[in-house]
Amino acid sequence: MNMKRFFSFALIAFFSTGLITGCTKNTETPQPVSPEVQSKIDLNASTQTCYFNLTTGEVVDPADSATTKWDVAFNGVNQNMYMTSNPMGGSAQVVASSFEEMTEAPASGYQPGDEAFLDYTTWAVYTGSTTQPYHAVLPKAGTTIALKTPDGKYAKIQVLSFYQGNPDTNSPEFIDLATRPPYGYYAIKYAIQQDGSRVF
Repeated sequence: MNMKRFFSFALIAFFSTGLITGCTKNTETPQPVSPEVQSKIDLNASTQTCYFNLTTGEVVDPADSATTKWDVAFNGVNQNMYMTSNPMGGSAQVVASSFEEMTEAPASGYQPGDEAFLDYTTWAVYTGSTTQPYHAVLPKAGTTIALKTPDGKYAKIQVLSFYQGNPDTNSPEFIDLATRPPYGYYAIKYAIQQDGSRVF
């Protein structure tokens, strides 16, 4: 083989390898990016239902309650324990998993509107008169809410508190009913996946 033919073969091999490598890189499936974990305290539901948009992190005007502008709503009026996903395309389910352990939202099992929350004992605990702190409402440990928004995004939510300021429920101030902070102020930790996947 003469030198001219050798260099021709070498160039063809080089460019062929480059084209194959380039095609391989371009067809790789991008991996989902873990969404940022965010928190919000003092979602005031003590006097009226509080509507919340998980994407913007903002409270939505009650005048827009009949729209898809909100994803999850809370109510604590008259010591009420009430949550709902937006009935206009939203859905949710309560999952027996810690917030950190839920790395992927369930593929099925979602219920529309408030159906997932009707049995408050699946996501909250009322201590009554036998367990301290007496007559308190506490989030149920090891429980996370998986939620699907009206626009098809998946989110996970952990309720942290039902009291103003997200107080330490073991503190003397909280244990004493006379000094316990007002009820109906939800505190939550949440993450919403913007790329449409169920991976967190």
